[in-house]
Amino acid sequence: MEEALELAKASQPDPAYDIAEKQAPEEFTAGNSEPDKELMYDRLMEFLNSVKGLYPKVVLRNVILDFTRNSTRLVNSNGVDFTIFKGMYDFGVVFSAREGDKTSSFNYSGFSTRELDKPLLTMGLIDTLLRQSQEQVETSSVKGKFEGDVIMTPDCLHSFIYYFVDTFLRDGALISETSIFKDSLGKEVASPIFSLHSRPVSREIADGYFVTHDGFKACNSTIVDRGVLKSFMLSLYGSRKTGRERAVNSGGAYVVDPGNRSLEEMIGTVKRGILMSRFSGGDPNSKGDFSGIAKNSY
Repeated sequence: MEEALELAKASQPDPAYDIAEKQAPEEFTAGNSEPDKELMYDRLMEFLNSVKGLYPKVVLRNVILDFTRNSTRLVNSNGVDFTIFKGMYDFGVVFSAREGDKTSSFNYSGFSTRELDKPLLTMGLIDTLLRQSQEQVETSSVKGKFEGDVIMTPDCLHSFIYYFVDTFLRDGALISETSIFKDSLGKEVASPIFSLHSRPVSREIADGYFVTHDGFKACNSTIVDRGVLKSFMLSLYGSRKTGRERAVNSGGAYVVDPGNRSLEEMIGTVKRGILMSRFSGGDPNSKGDFSGIAKNSY
């Protein structure tokens, strides 16, 4: 501790660093205080047996169902006093498929839930991904180069949402003014079909959060509304450095509004393109360019 204080004395002062202002004390609760261990076991065995019966080619590499309970108390010298109790089930699965000497690329998925009221196989897109994995023991390379449309599945899209928000809308890029969207607040940055929300305190998000990283009570927000950029995702520090408004949450807990066409209709309009289920590649550069490999895709 003495070492940390000495280092702090030698550091360069920055008046933009601060702690959250006084807010009314509050307690937040989500989920259960205790797990239902018998039900956890039953749901896990139900999942293993269902996969074995429905998808005999699938090899389950890793299957984990756990329950985590935690309590957090956040207090600061401005009078902030938040207490948070959470109890959450988390399920994760890693798998591939095998037929003779042919093997698919591995894939993975998972989710958080407050209740185990449904079979694990029916939650998220796990059933779809397992079915696709069986199909993907038969693979072929794309011949030649082409330009076309990309349809992203929800399991793949979340990576690109994080790229979009973390690369262009957070403190670093806006303080340094390298973000390609630094002058785009209130302007169209995407298709009018696209709306993106961050809803950490919504019931539709099982494992959300109630307090931001810098100590403020979190609220739901809309980041992109029908293609128009409505909010940057600045922390208290970022807002003071840039003179812009602080975001009302820390991001994550993302919700994308549904479009007006089914997947089948979207595929029907594509002459040549990719249905991308998994992306493997690097973060985009400051201009938004990126490259990578489409895996488990069509």
